[in-house]
Amino acid sequence: MSNFNNFKFKLTEKEERRYEFYTKQTIKCIKFLESLDVELLKSSLDSSKNFIQIQKQLPKNTNPSWVKGAILEILYTKKKIDEKEFDFYTQQG
Repeated sequence: MSNFNNFKFKLTEKEERRYEFYTKQTIKCIKFLESLDVELLKSSLDSSKNFIQIQKQLPKNTNPSWVKGAILEILYTKKKIDEKEFDFYTQQG
């Protein structure tokens, strides 16, 4: 897993418009999560060990619920989970 503190990214023009109202730190968190292996992201939904491993890479004050929501959105956007799975994990809290 890459290191969040050393993580570098560049936004496309489309992403610049999409993230126009996001803080730089939030964008970095999203881009970092998007860079992680899809299987790790997927397994983090069922494994607290894997979720904690991801969470520890992010800034200390990052809300775990936000992290889970971001992971779900990434997986859904990449078509790695369907609407039913998205709803299931969202309702789990």
